[in-house]
Amino acid sequence: MKLETEYHLLYTNGCSHTNHMPQPDFHKWPHHLKNILEIRNVYNNAEGASSNFGIFRRTSDFLSKTQIDKSKILAVIQLTYANRYELPRGNGHGWQSYLLNGEYPEESSVCVDYHESWIRLLADNPIFELWYYYNQASAISNVLRAHNVDHYFVTMDDTASRFHEPGHLMSQVDLSGIPIDFDQNSIKWLFGGNTTESSLVRIMETSDIHPGLRNMSDDDTHYSDASNEYIATRMALQIERFDNIKHFNNR
Repeated sequence: MKLETEYHLLYTNGCSHTNHMPQPDFHKWPHHLKNILEIRNVYNNAEGASSNFGIFRRTSDFLSKTQIDKSKILAVIQLTYANRYELPRGNGHGWQSYLLNGEYPEESSVCVDYHESWIRLLADNPIFELWYYYNQASAISNVLRAHNVDHYFVTMDDTASRFHEPGHLMSQVDLSGIPIDFDQNSIKWLFGGNTTESSLVRIMETSDIHPGLRNMSDDDTHYSDASNEYIATRMALQIERFDNIKHFNNR
């Protein structure tokens, strides 16, 4: 599938659902997408257990340092779960990601108070989770726009819509006068213009791949090669449509 825009690099970022290290690169969706779109190179800058803060940090760092013509870069960003965050490591070298349901890293014990405060914040004020997600998504979007990089977003967690689910902690709260819906038009979603349609979980629900074959194994719930190829194919069709619209508008 040859796009009208001649991209030299496909840049991707996200968490382990984009770059699961035990999985060979050619089984991950960025490499499938590169091949389908016939883009010569791919740089997968995703990291396992990454937060959206980390995705922003790595994207900003890449764009500030790369020598590649920005007009020749196509970026596809996979946003991750809203409640993740990261802090500088206690030894001053690099950053440590934190998952609320994961073990607390022993070497970062100096940050235990922060970690416990974060858990209480999300438990007592779950609306903060949505706005934290929007803050990070907007930051990533803004830095890509500032560098004039063509880009699209997908997400794992449909953070915005979860506030309307009956079982959600916030579903029975009177939110009149409290704006919880962010302007999703400010984010260039790849599917449907919102987090619901652009959720990879939702996309896989429409797949004809047998549920037992969607993940790498019973013990590893990351998507299999077949699932990643399906995701990449769906992405490619959308990107081709947007690329055609862009060229039509530029005539």
